Amino acid sequence: MASRGSSGLIVLTSVLGILAAGGLGVGLWGYTQSQSLQKQLDDQRKEVGDYVRDGEKNNDAVRELVNEAKRGTPPQSLVGYLSGNFQNLSEKISGQRNETPASLVKKIDAVLTPLGKSNLVAGVSELGAELIKARAEIKAAEASRQESIDTLRSSQERIKALEEAHQAAIASLSSGVDTYKGQIDTYREDLNKRVSEMQASVDKIKRDAADEATRLNDRIAKLNEELLIAQGKVRSLQGARNGAVLKPGDEAALVDGEVVALVDADNTVFINRGRNQRVVLGMSFEVYSDATQIKSDAGRGKGAVEVISVDDNSSVARVVRATRGNPISRGDVIVNPVYDPSKKYKFVVAGLFDTTGDGRATPGEAEDIRALIAGWGALTVDALAGDVDFVVLGSRPIVPPTPPSDAPAALVDQFVRAKRAAAEYDALFAAATAAGIPVLNQNRLLTLMGK
Repeated sequence: MASRGSSGLIVLTSVLGILAAGGLGVGLWGYTQSQSLQKQLDDQRKEVGDYVRDGEKNNDAVRELVNEAKRGTPPQSLVGYLSGNFQNLSEKISGQRNETPASLVKKIDAVLTPLGKSNLVAGVSELGAELIKARAEIKAAEASRQESIDTLRSSQERIKALEEAHQAAIASLSSGVDTYKGQIDTYREDLNKRVSEMQASVDKIKRDAADEATRLNDRIAKLNEELLIAQGKVRSLQGARNGAVLKPGDEAALVDGEVVALVDADNTVFINRGRNQRVVLGMSFEVYSDATQIKSDAGRGKGAVEVISVDDNSSVARVVRATRGNPISRGDVIVNPVYDPSKKYKFVVAGLFDTTGDGRATPGEAEDIRALIAGWGALTVDALAGDVDFVVLGSRPIVPPTPPSDAPAALVDQFVRAKRAAAEYDALFAAATAAGIPVLNQNRLLTLMGK
């Protein structure tokens, strides 16, 4: 039993020695390992400091970035998160993922400097606004272009339709050429016929004009002969009256009428001359007490009157002048030096008249004017001469438009007669004006006649 105990002690002691030796070795090894790990830890801390410093770890912005990196899928370190995002940002800005911050800033500055902007957002915003505006202008231009294309297409369609209509019209006209040609041949034959008729009418007018010229020349020659004869008579009468004494006529022969009544209330008188004695409105007379006071030198009478109303054989006249102390009295005589109730006035009548008052002046109503003049006791003559007292003109004869070359001969003859009548009307007016012969219209003729 004692041997077994000693042996156990020896074994125990051996074991403890071995364990002690092993613990010492382990301790030495552990120390060595600790020193190595400490060095590695220091190296890693130094290396980590190249990425983030201890003072930066507590920075709110850095911690927010760390949290964002952790929230990713999969979670990332701060450096990995920043590296990946920088590469994405670099690609979006420059189109390349391998940019450095310095190169990227340089490129951004190259873009912002011409724009006069200090940050990328402002520059991009301005460029974006310009881009939007440019796109709107491009869109409007595109709309305008499309509208122009539509208009052009519509115009092309209309042109095509017009061309088709034109072609159809040409085809229709071409089909009718033969018909028109036949009609033209017919018209040509008719025109040649009418030209022949017109030429014959012109020849007739020329012959008539030549005959009229011959007649007028004969008339002129005859008038010249009559003028020579009249001039001879005048010279003969002048020779017969040479040396004769001009004696004044009897004053009583100068009396033209008499005052037959007085109206003192309105200062008027009645005279015994009226329409039948050719008294007209406005005619004036000198008043004398009797015929013996009328002298050949015809001084002023004791008064003067002016006709204001005309009857057939009497007239009313207002007193326009009177002598104080020698008033106009019943039985006084009246005198007008140019008034001659026995004179036969001569008239020339020409033109178109409207005696019926229907608003239409015709050549036939000129005969009514001539009949009115004859009823007044005057004469009408056909031509203007030195003894004509008045010319009565109506409306100028109407000249129709010049007939066409194919007009009937009767129409051409009517045109020539109307043109000749208008020319004679103008010549008569010009001659009367040049000779100082009074020219009356219908109303003035009626006034002259007291109608």
